[in-house]
Amino acid sequence: MGISKKQTAELYLFELIERTSRFYIHLDEIERQFYFGANSKVEDKLIFIQSYKDCLLKIVSISAKISTDIAKMEGNSELVDKCLKTIKDSIVSINLLHRRHLNHLPRPSEPIELRRFSRIIDKHVIKLNKETSKQKKRKKRISIYVSEDIGDEVYAKDPLSEFKSKELNDIINAFNKDFIKAKVGLFESPKNLSDTIHITIPRIDTNNPCRWPTLIHELGHNIIHKDFFKTGKLKSDFDSILDEDQKQIIANIGQSNINIESWLLECWCDLFACVVFGPAFWFSQYSSFIFEIGNNFSSRYPKPLFRLRLIHNILLHRFSGTLFKELKDTIELGQSVFEHFDNNDPTGFNKDENVREVFIYFRDFFRKYFSKNVDEKTQFGTDILNKKLSPLIKYTDEIEETTIRDLVESLESGLPISSKRSKPGKLAEKPNYVQEILLAAWFFRNNNLKNDILKDLKKLSSTKKDELAKKYENSLLKAFKRFDQSILRSIQVSEWFDLFYDQKKILEIDSLEDEILKKIDIGINPRNQFVDIEIYQLIKSNDLKISPIINLKEQLGATSFDLRLGTSFQLYYQTKYGIVDFSEEETLRGLEHNSNLVDLDFLESITISPGQFILGHTMEYIKLPEFISAEIEGRSSFARLGLEIHMTAGFIDPGFEGVITLEIYNAGPNPIKLFPGIRVAQLKFIPITKPNKPYNKKDDAKYKGLMSLHTSMQFKDYEIGRIKDARAKLIE
Repeated sequence: MGISKKQTAELYLFELIERTSRFYIHLDEIERQFYFGANSKVEDKLIFIQSYKDCLLKIVSISAKISTDIAKMEGNSELVDKCLKTIKDSIVSINLLHRRHLNHLPRPSEPIELRRFSRIIDKHVIKLNKETSKQKKRKKRISIYVSEDIGDEVYAKDPLSEFKSKELNDIINAFNKDFIKAKVGLFESPKNLSDTIHITIPRIDTNNPCRWPTLIHELGHNIIHKDFFKTGKLKSDFDSILDEDQKQIIANIGQSNINIESWLLECWCDLFACVVFGPAFWFSQYSSFIFEIGNNFSSRYPKPLFRLRLIHNILLHRFSGTLFKELKDTIELGQSVFEHFDNNDPTGFNKDENVREVFIYFRDFFRKYFSKNVDEKTQFGTDILNKKLSPLIKYTDEIEETTIRDLVESLESGLPISSKRSKPGKLAEKPNYVQEILLAAWFFRNNNLKNDILKDLKKLSSTKKDELAKKYENSLLKAFKRFDQSILRSIQVSEWFDLFYDQKKILEIDSLEDEILKKIDIGINPRNQFVDIEIYQLIKSNDLKISPIINLKEQLGATSFDLRLGTSFQLYYQTKYGIVDFSEEETLRGLEHNSNLVDLDFLESITISPGQFILGHTMEYIKLPEFISAEIEGRSSFARLGLEIHMTAGFIDPGFEGVITLEIYNAGPNPIKLFPGIRVAQLKFIPITKPNKPYNKKDDAKYKGLMSLHTSMQFKDYEIGRIKDARAKLIE
């Protein structure tokens, strides 16, 4: 693949604007959770947040100017170098803003999906920590913390062990009183085997699932065990593949500014994560490294280009096909950014003969360690590691090209990606692996999203200073938020799908589909409402989109389709802010303070008391064609308990797209516990003549494409604006 300087500059610029936007979104979330409705002229924290945004908007302006210069780059090496240096300096400044100043602001709550990702690691990776039969088996678990730094870190033991042993123990020892030691006691050294693995992630990446696979590398530092190596040591296994001359070369190199043993450990953790998580790990590690270009690396850590090339090499060794050909081109484009700065570094990979020599030896060793034999079965370093890793690699080795392309197509259509067809031509679905979800996300991010963002960024170059924030928020920020919501929701739904998925039921669903297909030739010719055969045909033809369909047999009724309860709820309290007056902004702020958004974790529930009103949403994302309207109703089982699923908003316009917000009211005598995933509603589909302007074509459509519930936006109706203007004139 021939990579031009223009392509390299565009990619690096995209990384800058994404980092800037994630910082900006993080500030918005702080404002929403802690200071929503406060007066920005007197609230000190809001003034501080605006100061941050001023800095970031300045970087947006610089980025927009660079985007216009990129078109002039061909043949102008001086302009290329200038733009790339400016991007690098801007990233360094963002890192500085994060490290030094962001700790002055509170941290927003972490997304529930990050906890779900922890459970995935627990389920599929932590079991590697079970020790051999000679040792006591211990149940490990992972704990993810938010950090003010820009990198990840792992604590194999107590995160405060250093403080305890070096600070508090020193105080007790210095006091030199035996009775104090006896009564207070010294902190003991942490045990080698801890029940919890502590890992950190930068706070502005907590809502960025594409970044999470790097945590698997950090986990590798705790997973690694002597039984994974034939000699009991990684370095000794590495030495065993070298001849005497090569050993001497490595010994000489080890006396220079390279710690071979430490380099081996870092690369082992990289490649362990690569095997467990697949190609998505390369991209997440690349994303982490891109913000560290220019940092001084110690002798204990190989430079990013060394590690990325090695991961790439092992991916080439383990994956093939047209899918990976596209991945290979994208990976090489990503590496071109590092190549550019490496070529200007006298100690870089391409100019340091020792580093290149070490790379070759590492490549040969790890190819054998993470090998595939002639019948394509994977064999790892030792029988024990092979036994432990073999069940895990199905999550990467079974990734199919058609699956990834289908998932990317869903993202291109604006849909979340939560499930996949179990068989070609059938509607029965099964859950996606998180490895598949994130690989599809990276495909979409590096192509469609990048191209759209760069196009919108270029438009901002002619924007006036006082209009920049608004246009930036309505274009680039909205695109990044939409992308994150799609992927986070996909991870969320995949876990629910896994809970309700039953392989045995697939046979029943297949039988149902075969039965329907025999009757499908009657065609769609409904009078007032679609029946099951017609609903099936609409879904199969993609005219009607419902995602996910967890169990077609249970959800498809004679004249309706059952919908499940989602995981987010808006809880309202007894008012203390007075009457709701949509023409008065103060009461609108009070209305927002009068409720709280709750995101439930897996298997958590919410209790709705008699007389209580809450908002919820459907787990399913619906996309109606322009010739169908729909009506939502509660299921009779819940109605008999006094539970209303909607108040008066039961009608859904043709062309509607998104999850459906549920207005839930308990009119019964008893508190009712609601669990996400249960079927609480049913949707009826009604044929109509195609309207002149369906919902998705309306400029003022307020609830279009939502991934979760939304509170009332009635204040956006044009009548409210007219009333406010008229009242203002009367006051004048």
